[in-house]
Amino acid sequence: MIQFILPTPMWLLTDYFIFLFFELLLFCILIYSLYFETFKKINAVKRGEQSIMTFFTFFAIISSFYYTLITLIDGQHRILILVINYAVIYYLCFLNGYFRNKLIGIKAKISNFIE
Repeated sequence: MIQFILPTPMWLLTDYFIFLFFELLLFCILIYSLYFETFKKINAVKRGEQSIMTFFTFFAIISSFYYTLITLIDGQHRILILVINYAVIYYLCFLNGYFRNKLIGIKAKISNFIE
């Protein structure tokens, strides 16, 4: 019997594991949003200027986080991963109605918390 022993739980804090965790998180959010977008009826809402600025703000925050994460990782195909991540984040923030509604809800909670 082969026994696999991890020396310490610090392997969870390695760059590779953190990168995989956040990539899987983005993929799971994409799949979850696609499910609700295709199988649940979401009414189309005409958004105001403030809502559109909210989408741009969240897009900037999320994409800059993933840009930083990808540039800190040593590995191949970083540009391809970056382009795919930007495309997914763009789709989620600007085209997916379910995720856009969630972003507006997060902004409302933050606004209520600040007041």
